[in-house]
Amino acid sequence: MIPLAGPLFFVVYLGKFEVWADHADEIATAYGGSAALKSDFTRTNKRTPKGAFDDAVKSTLRYLKNNYFDGARQVWLIHCYGSLTLTA
Repeated sequence: MIPLAGPLFFVVYLGKFEVWADHADEIATAYGGSAALKSDFTRTNKRTPKGAFDDAVKSTLRYLKNNYFDGARQVWLIHCYGSLTLTA
């Protein structure tokens, strides 16, 4: 049984936030092309200027990737869903 106070509790409790944020980063990268936004808040429960700057960078990368470099991935997804047939 995990005690509700003490160092072990905080290691387990804070460790869940790291796992949660890492999972969010993986899902966001697969879906949107960049890591999840506001992950600094998820990890530390605080919003920082560095976190806001990181989100601006992630948003810019996401915009550029999705609007200018994502054509091949979209064609592949449409093909996998069966909406597009590729011919030679």
